[in-house]
This record gives sequence, structure tokens and C-alpha cells, in this order.
Amino acid sequence: MSKNRSSPHAFSSLTLAIPALMMLCAVDAKAEDDYVIYSPMVTQGETEVELRGYQMSAGNPALDRSGSFGVAAAYSPTSWWKSELYTGPFDYSPTLDPVRRGYEWENIFQLADHGEFWADPGLLVSYVQSNLPGVPNAMEITPLLERNTEEYVQRLNVVFQKLLGVSWMGRFNTRTSYMADYKLSEEFAPGIEAYYFPTDNTHQVGPGFSGEWSYAAHRTLEYSGALLYGIYQGYVARSLVFRVSTVF
Repeated sequence: MSKNRSSPHAFSSLTLAIPALMMLCAVDAKAEDDYVIYSPMVTQGETEVELRGYQMSAGNPALDRSGSFGVAAAYSPTSWWKSELYTGPFDYSPTLDPVRRGYEWENIFQLADHGEFWADPGLLVSYVQSNLPGVPNAMEITPLLERNTEEYVQRLNVVFQKLLGVSWMGRFNTRTSYMADYKLSEEFAPGIEAYYFPTDNTHQVGPGFSGEWSYAAHRTLEYSGALLYGIYQGYVARSLVFRVSTVF
């Protein structure tokens, strides 16, 4: 739940390309630890430590009560750039010990001042390092959009992933996430979350919520979560998602 930030006007022209990128969502996707929806807004000098994860209920007994969790630390050295290191996710199931999938280095670039456009634009550039045999590393480019008013907040992320070490001529994997929350108060905002993963049909939608508390000078606890239901039966029936972070 970032507030008004400033960013270089040199980035503003890049926002014209974002609507075109949104039209490319018909290509394949790979669902991983993707239950997170990023804001494009950046606060200079801000440090954040985050824990996030999910557990799912599946029609397949081998997947039932399995899930994932991970920890991230972020810092914003400028008013337009936020850098984050995410370790994990750690996958788990009732029959197996947690397995660390790898880590991810994420960089969010705020592309315009808050309110300069109808929706605030940003760009997330990520490098995904795999820790699993036979699973390649990847690069991800994610246009970010946010509409944040006194009454509600909406966010749309569209991820374009390219696997490294394989043919660069192939299509990008994609996935899309969307959220909309109504601000009853700063502490609690109910809404919805939706996720679109074209390849494995784990399209999900359900009620969500978010909020933040100031618990000390210049320190904030932020949280969000969702209970997501699979649109297609037989793979993932439900997913319980949680995220909590401290910002200082």
C-alpha cells in the first residue's frame, strides 16, 4: 500500500508500450509461486521484509495440502527503483520435506508520478535462479498498473517469462494477476483477487483482503491474503494465500 512517490519523467514515455504488451496474454504460462500482485509505487529509503506463501486443496491426493512459502528483503535506493531478493519458494507436501526451489532478484521501476496517468505504471524486471535439477533459470518482465484512490485500489500484473538456456525464438510464458480492494479503512480493505495461468488451467478467483498498521515511528505492518477457488475442477480446488511484511 504505497503512497505518492516521485519518479523520473524520462520513464513516462515507456508507459505507452504497456497497453500493447497487455494484448499478448494469449501465450502459455507456468504457475509457480505467483500468488503476489505488485504495486508500481516506490518510496526512497524504504526497507521491507516480507513472508508470503500459500497452501492448496487439490483433487489429486498427491497435491492435497501441499504449498509453498518464502522470505524476501527489499530496499529502495531511489524514488523510482526498488530492489528485492526473494529466497525460495520452499515447496512442501504432507509426504515430503520442504525443498528450496531457488531464489529471485526483483527490481521494480516506477515509470511516472502518482496521478500523472489514469493508472500508475511501473515495470518489474526479475532474474529467477533455479535450484532444481533440470529446471532452467529464467528472466521475467512484468508491466505493472495500479489505480489507487481514496476509496479503492486496483492492480494488474502481466508476467512475460523467458527460460534461459533454451531457444530464444520460442514464445514467452505468461501469467496474469489482478486485485481490487475497497478501503473500508487503512487497517482493512476487502476485495477480490484473480489469477490466470493459461498452460495448466489453474485459473483461480476468490475473496481477498489487505490492510496496514503503523505500530511505531516510521514502521508499518502490511498484510494481505485471499481464498482462491479453481475455475476448472480436478487440479486445484482451493488455495489459501497469505502475505505479511514490515516496512521501515
